[in-house]
Amino acid sequence: MPNTIGTNTIGMKNATISIQVFGLYLLALSLVLILLPSELLSFLKFSVSDPIWFRVLGIPLFVIGLHYQYAAFQGDVMFFHVTTIARLIVCLLFIAFVLLKWLEPQAVLFGVTDAFGATWTWWALKKGHI
Repeated sequence: MPNTIGTNTIGMKNATISIQVFGLYLLALSLVLILLPSELLSFLKFSVSDPIWFRVLGIPLFVIGLHYQYAAFQGDVMFFHVTTIARLIVCLLFIAFVLLKWLEPQAVLFGVTDAFGATWTWWALKKGHI
């Protein structure tokens, strides 16, 4: 059962919307990775010759996007909190991977998107006194 005790309705609504929007972003990104990986990689100027692993990555990303949608629908505040921390960690890992030259610099855009979503959710949770 979701944890919604002691919540501010407006703050919760904003947190829920932030999770829904991020889930939609993950679903859209996953479909692009599955169906059009070469086009996305070319647009972002990645130098990848074989996009098969990006197609594979799209599958769990799709499932994660579904989890975000379900958590938003259920108002799962614990998920909201955990994902805020996790998305900030993802951003830091993208930055670290670029600094270690394991990824091309434009990969940080994905991390920044995660950090933006995490910040939005964190702000909404704080506003809702959760």
